[in-house]
Amino acid sequence: MEEEAGDNQSCGPASICPGQVVEFREPSGRVWLGTVDVADEAQGIIWIHDSLGERKLVELAEHAVLLR
Repeated sequence: MEEEAGDNQSCGPASICPGQVVEFREPSGRVWLGTVDVADEAQGIIWIHDSLGERKLVELAEHAVLLR
């Protein structure tokens, strides 16, 4: 049986899950705070809504992400 994308996603304590608040740093040093909308750690990306309401794509390999 094939699994659809996201079916094997775990929301344990070390995972990034929709609804979590995260802080992330861009390589330039700029810091953002936002709420996770979609997380696909297997692909290395998350979509967040920042404090201004904008939706941003965060590549986990290029940003330092902290769970809040």
